[in-house]
Amino acid sequence: MDMLNESFRKFGVFREELSVDEMLVRYFGHHPLKQFIRGKPIRFGYKMWSLCASDGYCYKFQLYCGKETGPKQDLPLGTRVVTEMLEAVDIPTDHSVYFDNLFTSRQLMVTLAEEGYRY
Repeated sequence: MDMLNESFRKFGVFREELSVDEMLVRYFGHHPLKQFIRGKPIRFGYKMWSLCASDGYCYKFQLYCGKETGPKQDLPLGTRVVTEMLEAVDIPTDHSVYFDNLFTSRQLMVTLAEEGYRY
């Protein structure tokens, strides 16, 4: 996955409008990372976080592996995900970031404003 992410960003993040969202990769076998999300078109599979451009180009994606431990553990999940996805961006003031209510929190809004993102 690291090699794919590097390849996706080989020429930089060149779109102004970026979106952070979740996606589900269909999988019906048995695996501890498999997720079930009721109400989705694909209900069983691997949950992935993605940073995509307004035209659908994926700059970065990451597999969701469950609860994390580490220095950012005290932040809400949405704030952690959005800030980790936006690490791929070099100049924050050149980009607008869009995300849904799954990620929204006061901490995220404060963090994005401090870094200079438009949302």
